Amino acid sequence: MEKLEWDKDTKGYGKGDIAKIKTLGIKDKTYKGKDWFFNVAASYKINNIELIDIDDFTYKVNLDSEHYLKVGDLINILQGGISLNTSTVLNINSARSFNIKGQGKITDTSASNVRNCYKN
Repeated sequence: MEKLEWDKDTKGYGKGDIAKIKTLGIKDKTYKGKDWFFNVAASYKINNIELIDIDDFTYKVNLDSEHYLKVGDLINILQGGISLNTSTVLNINSARSFNIKGQGKITDTSASNVRNCYKN
């Protein structure tokens, strides 16, 4: 915290005091921004995967719970704990479904999990 910036209205703090950190970046008032849970790579259980377009291997992924992905997010499909090539979220069909491509052919559609990837 070499370049820590203090608010001008901070009063009564001294060396060794404990401060409550509310944010480590942009202040986000949405429901996602109010919880640090959304700053980690989430993993979701897959119900099934459907081939949509064989020409470019576009797939529809159906989950057993709601996701927080958005168009353009990068994800990995995990088969037996092993990650396939990275996929890109093309569109969101519903809170539990989205389309992907970029990973190539998925040979085992009984894949168990999908995990979002964050770029460093």
